[in-house]
Amino acid sequence: MLVLDIEHNLRRKSRRFYFDKRWLEKDGVKEVIERVWTLPIEGSPMHRVSMKIKACRMELNKWSRTQMLHSAKQIEIISKAMDEMKEEGDQRDWQKWKELKALLDKAYEEEESYWYQKSRNSWLKEGDKNSKFFHATTVQRRKSNGIESLEREDGTWCEGEQEVETEIEGFYKELFASEDKAGWEETLDGIPCTITDQMNTTLIRPIEDAEIKGAVFSMNPHKAPGIDEMNGIEVQQKAKYLGLPLVVGRSKAQVFNYVEDAVSQKLKNWKSNLLSMAGKEVLLKAVIQALPVYVMSCYKLSDNICDKMERDMANFWWGEKEGKKKMHWGTWEKLAKDKEEGGSGFSRFKNKNTALLSKKIWSLL
Repeated sequence: MLVLDIEHNLRRKSRRFYFDKRWLEKDGVKEVIERVWTLPIEGSPMHRVSMKIKACRMELNKWSRTQMLHSAKQIEIISKAMDEMKEEGDQRDWQKWKELKALLDKAYEEEESYWYQKSRNSWLKEGDKNSKFFHATTVQRRKSNGIESLEREDGTWCEGEQEVETEIEGFYKELFASEDKAGWEETLDGIPCTITDQMNTTLIRPIEDAEIKGAVFSMNPHKAPGIDEMNGIEVQQKAKYLGLPLVVGRSKAQVFNYVEDAVSQKLKNWKSNLLSMAGKEVLLKAVIQALPVYVMSCYKLSDNICDKMERDMANFWWGEKEGKKKMHWGTWEKLAKDKEEGGSGFSRFKNKNTALLSKKIWSLL
């Protein structure tokens, strides 16, 4: 027996505009932007810029529908054509084979570029055949950003897109609703003023064109601007200054355990089986080894913490997971040697800690 729910209606979501950087390689995109940008629009300069950007978005969406931009579909079509040519053996048209091979390589590059942009990864570059990793990162981020259910104030749960949306909307309507304003003056009188007249003048001064240009051109061209996030070691619940604890007691090992925890947590968030050895090397050198640099330039970390961080890096390098041991085909001491000596050029945390502290001492002499 087949049961159909004919009343169930899924709402069609309005998708936000997404500038696919693969468009820059296509013919005609420059002409679309130039044509829209020269349209006469009345109003203030900021209004004209806003309207032109909106018009560009609409025209680019129309233009993209006329283009063959689905690189995954292109890969499927070209691969099928090449498989058919393989059956012809040496009698195949080698010139056509060469052309198809070039198109296939281009399609793979576009597919990787697409998923790199969607994954929002900044530490790993394109060109290392990491499309599978970028795709997995994007799927993981979408799952973590989704809200499947919410607990109401009365303890009950709401599930489903419509119920969750209604609950969130009602919460913020009540939160920002106007209340009795009586007595606000007395309350505000007891709050000290921390903004000086000079600071207020600076805050309300007109923004110069050079500042706007500097802010716009400092953004990552392939990423959307968002809320500022701290890089490096994450902030603990206790107060820290520039990522450091304000008070260091006798047990430095207990105080600085968060450094090793940050390294361990960072590595757990990455799927090592989806990365090539070159990709792992970039991650470990550019991200992981940079995490404790500021702490090591101010304090001497215990040998135990340094050994734990290197052990975590070694497990990630050889693809070891929780509950699943992997063979380590070389010690970390050998991997830390220069590449000319047969190693991979990784740093030893103990040596780096000593070097950073020595640099501080040298500056005092």
